[in-house]
Amino acid sequence: MSDNNISHDSTDCDELSIPSTDDVSDLVDALDGNGISRARALVMAGIDSVACLAACDPASIGKLPSFGGATAYDVVGQARTSESVAESQPDTDSDDESD
Repeated sequence: MSDNNISHDSTDCDELSIPSTDDVSDLVDALDGNGISRARALVMAGIDSVACLAACDPASIGKLPSFGGATAYDVVGQARTSESVAESQPDTDSDDESD
């Protein structure tokens, strides 16, 4: 027998939650090559939108699980491109109508 005195408080495990597929679907849909695993890693790191990802340093993203340097630069680049395209689109929700 081992003399390891490892205590386990089950309440610590209750705080850990893995994002569901629904929680990460926007990131999966918006970015090519970004599957569930990478999207979950992003959400668990606090990056829950394409806009948030676009503001990130690719080197920091490369340190997350399921990412490497090249993948991180690619995914952040896609997010930035996606955000600049979205910003250049006219606002279709406007109540102003020209006659």
